[in-house]
Amino acid sequence: MSRAFILWLLILLCELVFVMTMSNPELIREEMYSEHESTVSWLGPSTADKINERTANGYAYFFANSGFRKLTYEMLLPREKPVIGDENTIQTKRTVDAFGYVEQKIDGFWLAVYRLVQRANIFWVWFPYFALLFIPAAYDGWQQRAIKKHTYGYASPVRYQASLFVLVGLLFLPVVYFLAPFTITSLFTPIWALALVISTVVMAANVQKSI
Repeated sequence: MSRAFILWLLILLCELVFVMTMSNPELIREEMYSEHESTVSWLGPSTADKINERTANGYAYFFANSGFRKLTYEMLLPREKPVIGDENTIQTKRTVDAFGYVEQKIDGFWLAVYRLVQRANIFWVWFPYFALLFIPAAYDGWQQRAIKKHTYGYASPVRYQASLFVLVGLLFLPVVYFLAPFTITSLFTPIWALALVISTVVMAANVQKSI
């Protein structure tokens, strides 16, 4: 297992823990609205509306209607919320406050899941425009490598290792994008795709002879 893979896996785990513990429902709603405005600016209102519709349908199908969302509340919260009365103790008040905090975090978590579905749909809308660039880019880089072999050109091991490291990181980056607990522009996908194409060309053009 490569060090790059372990590094990105640790980053994803830390990000997931951060999202779970620091999720704020109001903040997430503001971030989702900002990303919606960014989508409207770059892709147009009609595409943004389609993304919203797909997001709502996908979230309802996989999480709401399936019962997963309801199950988390039933498992982590009491069925009847305790109410503080005159005879209740300080300990009961602490219990009520604790359950209120847990409920807020569950609300934030499911809003983060909804945002994840929204970002996945934004990613998918952009992706077809750039997916076809990957194969020509890899082919072009491989042809450059073939030319270097026939002309005794130099295939840089430094460029190969660096581009491979970047490529592994880029393959993990969409997952980071889906989970990121802050606003990200809808231009993430074209920028990511361009970086992926460039790193693929550089890596393919500098494949070492021993491979």
